[in-house]
Amino acid sequence: GGAALTWSWQYTAPAGLSVDSTSVTVDGRSGALLWFASQRSARVTLLLLNAGTRLGRVVRNVTLDKGTVSGFDQLAAGDDVSLTVTIADTGPARSDARISVGVDEQVQAGVWQSTVFGGPVFEARDLSQPRIAVLSPSQAPSELVNVLVAGVLSAPGLGGAAPAAIVCNLTWAQGKVPAQVVGVVALSDWQSGSGLVQDYVPTTTVISLMTGVSEDIMSQLSAVGSSTLAAAQAAGSTDNYVVVVLAPVAAVGNASVDATLSLSLGARVVSAGFRWTREPLGAAVAAAQTENGDLTSGLSGGLRLSVALTNFAVVRKASEVVVTFGGAAVTVQRLVASGESSTLLELVVPSVASARSVSVTVSPRRLPSNAGSFTLKYVDDRVPTVTDYSPYQVYASGGTNITATVTNMPAVPASGVSVLVQVGGTSLPAITPSSLVVADSGTATLVFAAPASTVAGSAVFNVLVLSTGQASPTVSLSLVAVPTGRAVVARLSPSSVLSSGGTAVSLVLTNFKMLVAGQSVVANLSLADAWQQVPCTVGSSSIQQTSVSFVAPAFTLGGVAGVEVYRVGRRSSAALTTLTLVDASQPALQYVFPSSGFGGQATAVELSVSRFRTVLDARFYSVAALAGNSGAVTAVRSGTDGATVLSLSLARQASTASLENMTLQRCPTSGACVAVNFSFSFLDPTAPIITSFFPSDVATDGRIPVTAQMRNLAGGLAASQIFVLLTDPTGSLSLNVSLLSVAYTSASAAVSDATLVFTAPGVSSTYAAVSLVLSWPGGRAAFPATLSYSSPPDVGLVSVSPTRAVTTQSTPVAITLRNFPGVSQLSDVVVQLSSGTTTLTASVVSVVRLDTTLAPLAIQSVRVLANTPVSADATEGLWRLSVFHTSYYQRVAFRDGFALAAGGAPQVQGMSAETGQTGVSSLTVRRSARTLVTVVVATASAAPTAALLGSSPVSLVQATYDSSARQATAVFNAPTSTCKTPCDAVYGMLVFGSGCAKCASAACCASASCSSICGSACVTACFALNYYDDLQPAVSFQSDTDGPSVGGTPLRLRLTNFPVVASGADVVALFTDALTLIAENATHIPNLKWK
Repeated sequence: GGAALTWSWQYTAPAGLSVDSTSVTVDGRSGALLWFASQRSARVTLLLLNAGTRLGRVVRNVTLDKGTVSGFDQLAAGDDVSLTVTIADTGPARSDARISVGVDEQVQAGVWQSTVFGGPVFEARDLSQPRIAVLSPSQAPSELVNVLVAGVLSAPGLGGAAPAAIVCNLTWAQGKVPAQVVGVVALSDWQSGSGLVQDYVPTTTVISLMTGVSEDIMSQLSAVGSSTLAAAQAAGSTDNYVVVVLAPVAAVGNASVDATLSLSLGARVVSAGFRWTREPLGAAVAAAQTENGDLTSGLSGGLRLSVALTNFAVVRKASEVVVTFGGAAVTVQRLVASGESSTLLELVVPSVASARSVSVTVSPRRLPSNAGSFTLKYVDDRVPTVTDYSPYQVYASGGTNITATVTNMPAVPASGVSVLVQVGGTSLPAITPSSLVVADSGTATLVFAAPASTVAGSAVFNVLVLSTGQASPTVSLSLVAVPTGRAVVARLSPSSVLSSGGTAVSLVLTNFKMLVAGQSVVANLSLADAWQQVPCTVGSSSIQQTSVSFVAPAFTLGGVAGVEVYRVGRRSSAALTTLTLVDASQPALQYVFPSSGFGGQATAVELSVSRFRTVLDARFYSVAALAGNSGAVTAVRSGTDGATVLSLSLARQASTASLENMTLQRCPTSGACVAVNFSFSFLDPTAPIITSFFPSDVATDGRIPVTAQMRNLAGGLAASQIFVLLTDPTGSLSLNVSLLSVAYTSASAAVSDATLVFTAPGVSSTYAAVSLVLSWPGGRAAFPATLSYSSPPDVGLVSVSPTRAVTTQSTPVAITLRNFPGVSQLSDVVVQLSSGTTTLTASVVSVVRLDTTLAPLAIQSVRVLANTPVSADATEGLWRLSVFHTSYYQRVAFRDGFALAAGGAPQVQGMSAETGQTGVSSLTVRRSARTLVTVVVATASAAPTAALLGSSPVSLVQATYDSSARQATAVFNAPTSTCKTPCDAVYGMLVFGSGCAKCASAACCASASCSSICGSACVTACFALNYYDDLQPAVSFQSDTDGPSVGGTPLRLRLTNFPVVASGADVVALFTDALTLIAENATHIPNLKWK
């Protein structure tokens, strides 16, 4: 009842013995050409297939015909055996040196059969005889003239031979053609040269054939020298040469053939094989992909496209290939290799205007029918970008039109776009633009109305294209609350005018709603019972402030007039101020200096009176005190402003303190006297008195030393015992400050003069007159004048250098600031880059004070050195650079337009002009003449090949590259310019390589967008030229930069480029209300200070 299990078993004979041809090496060399030197030792490895013991086979011996094998090693590899054969003597020179392998095979149990297997055949070369060691390239198209390069060993006859006298033939099975030797170069000379064939044989034909050949041909040819040298060293041969041959067109038939190049060297002929290819039949087969691994591209193109072709005619240069995208020709950027088996090339995808699929065709220029094709799909991936917009601030009530410039915008109507606004993270309703105009370049002008928001503050907005879903990066927008209440007069200039009228009065108003077209402003002036209204001229109006001016009307008398300024129809929000009207018919005291002196002695005083009807004879003047003290007028002169300046000698017999009311009068020989009154303080010369202090005006920051000079201070006091009391008449300020130091003129005296120093404390608001009283044990002394606290000036950003950096590498940036609060430590300073909602903080390296005569913590000019941040959030584009002090963070200096470029790209790191100017990435050049400019570029990989200024090419005078420093240098002539000064910056670009066909302008440098606009294959480095009028007059020397506010300080100036004048009457110098000296043609003298 059992069951049986049966199966079949088949016996098969093992496969026959064979050698894996790819495994064969001779002394470590592999390849199709197997040879070893005759009469030498050698080492051969090979893989013998199906020789394993589990197949019943055992390798017993290895022999070499006409040679001697000293031994072999074997290693089982599955069914195969790896053999290493040591040859003691390779035998005589011959072309058929064969290695044989003896194998024993078990045919049945206990029965073995011996077999001799014929292995690979080698050439045994006589290395003492001439031979061709290398021939490149290994294949060439028979339809074209080709350059072949042979490395020849042991050929003394080539040394003095004329190339044309050397017989050279190319043969194949069915034919033969003569070839022309055009060059013979000693191997040592070849190795010391460039390796470029055209440099050794600079004929027109060779240069034409070799310029621009494929990378594969270049690689093969560049290896000729090293391969020939290696063969020469192995053979110990001398008289080695490189021979250059022109191979003609050959009719080899309908198929590719193996051919032989032979050179007749006297009685001996040397030869080497290569392959002549024929043009294929039919169409080529193309396979392609972009650098992203697919056949899809955005509309801007710029992707690297790799194409592999089979059944394609062999080409030697990229220019021999024609590529079309939808019929439009595109240049092949790189021909990697082209051979009988395949052709590999690369190009850059061009840009198109709209999304579509495009047929790409690739064909040999000489054989258009041998074309391969594929389809590339373009998708609309453009990301719109807001590059400019105005205004930056709008009222939160909405309705203000904002005009934005948007790049990469598809051709859509305004209804196809939404503007999205967010305030504090809250999204407002989407806005449809009122206008959208898209240019052919894809740059659009978009107008939309700012939305209403219940919350004021920082906001962001971006632009969304509804059809593609693409949204621009956000940009900042400030929503400001609509002003309520009265407007405020921030500045009134001048504060007093003549009552006769005609003087222009300027006002700056804050908390004043920005004016729009059609709105007007008026000013009402009232004095006593008189009232007049005058129209205002609007200079500018913004959310921050509005500037207006009016011409003061005439009043019949002087006094303080009330002024209200308002927009017509909104008188309830009028700004209120006062304007002093000076009676034009009466003399007015301008100044008395000094205003005090010591009793018991005479004091020289200078007094200035306007409208005093100048008489220069002192006898007509007299001065006396109402209390009977008198003085004398010692001299009279005319002031530069038309006033009368008098020199007085005032005295009081008693040495006690007294404040005297003095009268100065001028009495003509006939008519009424004209007089002015003034006060003069006589001081007790023995009492403690503060005679002067400086400065008398400080910013609300405080933190600066105030120095006072004092007479008759009790001796022996320490600084800690002396205090300064600061009070405001309103009672809102009361501070007590101890002295920093006290320095006595005579340290041992009971009473001595002294110099006192204290630090002005910081206060929260401005004060026009703060009284100062010095207090010490047993005494007090009032300061001779009040101290005023004024608003600190706005921090200003003077310069940034460089104005560009890369996203992947920290770059040192020097920032010059004016009116910056004093810095005690590096952490006081914050440098930030911001774009939209992204803020990056730079690392502050150093802070340098530019005027070391100022107090260390005073408001002053500084130079900050900071390293730009490296962050994943740092993207290519324009950023806002901001700098502020941590203790005064509300005073921010900023500059828009700091450029971050894509990492890895070359960066301009230095510029210089032949006229001596220097810069980092920008340079000042003269306008009237050409200027030789040198540009140094870091992180470069080659020398620049071209340069652009704006959209105009500029010839490079010199272009070099230092590979060890990765530094390139370019020299060019900056052309003249007719721009109207101040000229806008002219952006320039250095181009590296040939991948920048889409970059016809350096305009992308302004927005740091060259990588995205020109494509990733385009390598550039940006810079800027700032033209200045070198023929404009300029001040080269100035004798003084400060002087007393009373005037009269002589200024000696040296001017360059100034017109020749006959006398001083031809030159006008003006002191403007901005306290800047201006010559007739607006040449400015900088840094003029006033005390």
